[in-house]
Amino acid sequence: MRTRQILKLGALGVLLLFAAVLVDHLHLEYRKVQARNQVATFASSAASTMTNALNQRLSLVRGLSAFVTVKVTDGSPDQLEREFPSFAAAYFPQVPGIRNLAVAPDFVVRLVYPTDPGNLKVIGNDILQDKRPGFADAVRRAIQSRGMAVHEPVELIQGGLGLLARQAIFVGDRPWGAVGIVFNISALIESSRVGTIEGQAWALRTTAGKLIGGDPRVFDNAPEIARIDLPEGYWEFAMCPNAGWKEVATRSGEVAGLRAFLAVLAIAVMALAWSQMRQRQTLEQLIETRTKALADAAAFAREISHTKQRLTEAQHIAQLGFVELDGPSRSWVLGTGAREVLDLGEKRDTGELAGYLANVASEDRHRLLDSISSGKDGDYALELRVAEKTLLARWRYDGEAPEIITFQDISQRKVEESERAKMIERLSESSRLEALGTLAGGVAHEINTPAQFIGDNLAFLKTWLPRLLSIARQARLAADTGDWSALSAEAAAFKYEFAARELPAATDQALEGINRIASIVAAIKEFSYPSEKMPRPFDLNRAVELAATVTTNQWKHVAELRMNLDQRLPALNAIEGEINQVLINLIVNAVDAIKASDRFPGRIDIATRLIADAVELSIADTGLGVPAAIQDKIFELFFTTKPPGQGTGQGLAIIRAIVLRHDGTITVDSEPGNGACFILRLPVDRSQAGAG
Repeated sequence: MRTRQILKLGALGVLLLFAAVLVDHLHLEYRKVQARNQVATFASSAASTMTNALNQRLSLVRGLSAFVTVKVTDGSPDQLEREFPSFAAAYFPQVPGIRNLAVAPDFVVRLVYPTDPGNLKVIGNDILQDKRPGFADAVRRAIQSRGMAVHEPVELIQGGLGLLARQAIFVGDRPWGAVGIVFNISALIESSRVGTIEGQAWALRTTAGKLIGGDPRVFDNAPEIARIDLPEGYWEFAMCPNAGWKEVATRSGEVAGLRAFLAVLAIAVMALAWSQMRQRQTLEQLIETRTKALADAAAFAREISHTKQRLTEAQHIAQLGFVELDGPSRSWVLGTGAREVLDLGEKRDTGELAGYLANVASEDRHRLLDSISSGKDGDYALELRVAEKTLLARWRYDGEAPEIITFQDISQRKVEESERAKMIERLSESSRLEALGTLAGGVAHEINTPAQFIGDNLAFLKTWLPRLLSIARQARLAADTGDWSALSAEAAAFKYEFAARELPAATDQALEGINRIASIVAAIKEFSYPSEKMPRPFDLNRAVELAATVTTNQWKHVAELRMNLDQRLPALNAIEGEINQVLINLIVNAVDAIKASDRFPGRIDIATRLIADAVELSIADTGLGVPAAIQDKIFELFFTTKPPGQGTGQGLAIIRAIVLRHDGTITVDSEPGNGACFILRLPVDRSQAGAG
């Protein structure tokens, strides 16, 4: 007997050790995910700052192009040569790190600022015949696109690594020449302040893999990468902890505390198990002795039968009390544990059943007594409230009144069920915030694009405003003096057709950009600040459209998103913030599935329709699909098919919890290799869904 107990205790110890190692591993993986999310936020912010700094510099090239275009269009090259130094001198200090501003009529550099010895080396350089790799090609691309071309960072004639941006100038349809500005890469990086993030290493490289700045080893340490878009191509900005991901995850005192807690818990469980084994051995010996004594006398046969029945019930129910009907007296007798479970104090051991239920809530007491007297065969179970406790009463009716009623204290189970519901709610909120954090970088990129052409158009309007004001001033003078000659000359030189066409167009484009930014901000605001915790009617189709807008940057480079929304759909009575979270998670999951398939561009189809008294929402993708073997597991908490560090296994579990809380269903229809379709059905009328 003792050997068997030692073996059981050893097996329990091994199981506890395995559980502790597993919990420690899961906690470390969770810490790594937290660290990656933080670094991804840093990288996205730094890349956005650098993008803004880069766009600020490229806007100067457009401004220089506008200045030269105005001068050469007026046919006054001498005026361009006279005014260029003062224009460049005013332009030069607008951003740090400008090496030079150059003008190349007929694509030969004639004007440069500042005129230091290093910059004067480029005077007379035929940029279409430049033998340095890629220089002439960049100019030809600018001519072909009638726009701007940015050369890969190179060593310049003046010395040092720089970024060269050129824009072709046209007079009518004839290429007149080009302008260009050279920027110091180091000044661009310094203005972005990417090196000020404590504990993080960073690196910046071109799409061709050429290192621009930072530590090249960063790209070998599984970094978080953010993209910096250029007029042609993009750069990659990477960031990772100096100490490495594993060191960051284990550095926290939280890990040591968890390990200490697990060790103490294991010791406590082992001690409790040993104590229980000893108690059980003692109890078994006592039962064996008592059974032998009772077997000696036939007078105790009926008592033995009842004892066996009580022991059988005790094997199925932990921590129970019972009351037993005494046959001859037809009185109820308190059994083991009943006094404590029912809070009876010093009440006598024999009496009426109603008297023993005095502390049970009145409504529950009447239901129990009515059920016992109903006379219907079957097994019964009923929850009872006794002060702060919850009891589960069980009895069996098989043609005769029940002889035993058991009472189990299930208060702890109720608390655990409540805690589980709260945990799911906390995980849901955490997942919503994480999704919004993931989308923030994309939203910033979506806002940056219209902001850029708003700035370009305002710069263009600024160059024309002095000329319009000058004509107005001449008109006032002419009205006062009667001399209209100066006004006539200036009006004749004014390019009216060009201004009438381009100025309204520039204004319309700027307003269009502002409206685009406003719509993006409104969408992310509606998703970021859920105003309701209780169900209320809302437009599901509108929620789908907002989710598509907020996640645009996630799917626009990966897939085409199509929507087939039933316009006859009634308002859905649900918690809008939770349904928004379901939509975002399913769209992002579809994007991840298409990325994993390497079949670009993919397609995402979102559809809604009304089926009887339920709304059906389906989201289908053309990704790898879900294998049949795991279709029943994907909704389990912490189950994921993604590599370590890329998935927490919470997304679909939270989605399923939200759908079930709304009395709905969620299923997946998939063929491996042909994508997957997630189908949600939610009841239209649920006035009490999600309460509490």
